[in-house]
Amino acid sequence: MIYLWEEPFFSEEDPGRAFEDAYKKWYPFLSRQRREKVQALRMEKDRRQSVAVFLLLRYALWEEYGIGTVPSFVYAGGNPELRGEEFSAIHMNLSHCDSGCACALSRFPVGVDMQTISPFRERVARYAFSPREKEDPSPETFTRIFTCKEAWGKYTGRGLPIPCGKWIFRRYRRTAGSKGNPFGGTRIGRTGGRFRSVPGSPCRFAVSAG
Repeated sequence: MIYLWEEPFFSEEDPGRAFEDAYKKWYPFLSRQRREKVQALRMEKDRRQSVAVFLLLRYALWEEYGIGTVPSFVYAGGNPELRGEEFSAIHMNLSHCDSGCACALSRFPVGVDMQTISPFRERVARYAFSPREKEDPSPETFTRIFTCKEAWGKYTGRGLPIPCGKWIFRRYRRTAGSKGNPFGGTRIGRTGGRFRSVPGSPCRFAVSAG
């Protein structure tokens, strides 16, 4: 299952102050590992995203499995994995960008990626796209394809090999769905599909799963 949390994570008014207040409020819900990571980040937007994606993971674990235990990670092959017997049958992947964050949970290996829609970048397309995929240089298509490739690389655990133009993503399935978010009234979406596009949203996400 996929969970989304789009910006603004905590408040539209005075984001800096909102994050300070939110961090105090949600500090007890963060693992020591996550607190250390947040405190080591220099940019406030990175700290906001790091806190938000961890809270989203906790929300998803409770919704899907009724697990309230504070999770921690081990890193195998570059991807974070949940540590502990309680999480032994759960596969997880996280992503965040300036527009929001995403969490994918599965009983099988899974990869998720979320990107803010951005203009076509020739340098990226040169090594990451096939000739067919470069035919449409629109920001929407460019972001969709690159996001799919990032999610596939995270699913396989190999990242994005260079070149990766042989991974061709021309077909995808759009799905939609939403539900209330207990974390302060921001919108969370939930979908079981491989690609989701929200009308008016500044971001796109893709998921690959076994």
